[in-house]
Amino acid sequence: MTISDVRDKEMLADRLAELEDLPVDYVLGEHPSSLLDGADLLCLSGGVPVDIPIVVKARRRGIPLSNDAQIFIERCPAPVIGITGSAGKTTTTALVGEMCRAAGLRVWVGG
Repeated sequence: MTISDVRDKEMLADRLAELEDLPVDYVLGEHPSSLLDGADLLCLSGGVPVDIPIVVKARRRGIPLSNDAQIFIERCPAPVIGITGSAGKTTTTALVGEMCRAAGLRVWVGG
C-alpha cells in the first residue's frame, strides 16, 4: 500500500507519526504518474476532486476508484447506516444510534 499526499513530510508530521507502525510506503509532495504502475485501486480521501491529473490518468488506465467509506461498506459484515451532510451529523448520528439501541439492535456508532 502506498499513501500519497501533495503536502510534504513536515506538514504531515503528526499524521505520519500515527501511522509509523503500519507497513505502508509514502510519496509526499506530489502525485507522480508512477504511483499508478501496478495499482489495483486508487482510494481517494473525501474532498479530493476526480479531475486532478492522477485521477484522470487512473481512470484512463481502468484503475478502479474508491474511498474509505466505500471500502468499509463493502467489507463490513453488518448492516450500515451512513449519515452525511454539512451540518448536524453528530447529533443525527447519536439520535439514530439511540433509536437503533431502543429497537433492540446491537449498535456501534462512529465517525
